[in-house]
Amino acid sequence: PEGKWFVAWEKYKCVKACTGGDSCGGAPSYYDELYDTPKECCAWISWLPREDCVLSNALSKHYYVQWPSFKCVQNCEVGSGPHCGGVAASWNELHEYLPQCCEKLHFVADKDCLLEVQD
Repeated sequence: PEGKWFVAWEKYKCVKACTGGDSCGGAPSYYDELYDTPKECCAWISWLPREDCVLSNALSKHYYVQWPSFKCVQNCEVGSGPHCGGVAASWNELHEYLPQCCEKLHFVADKDCLLEVQD
């Protein structure tokens, strides 16, 4: 089903059955309904505006938790900024603002939440 679309219900987003690219959500489960277009998929989560329906892993500079380090990092190529942790994987939950990301690391002090890349 490579290239087909399905609803990732845990994220309330439509994702493409693929890995490593924009809008990719990995392999669908056997029970996932498959659609030919994002529009068909989005009909199942129609309460979301169209622009919020499709998962985008584009380099948004949003924040996500880098769990091995227990730090929040930005969704950008490593080395392209002081807080860049690499391109987010499809399973990473992206947060527009740093405090939203730090809330996920409630056991880490806010001042220690953000990854500081050393030159």
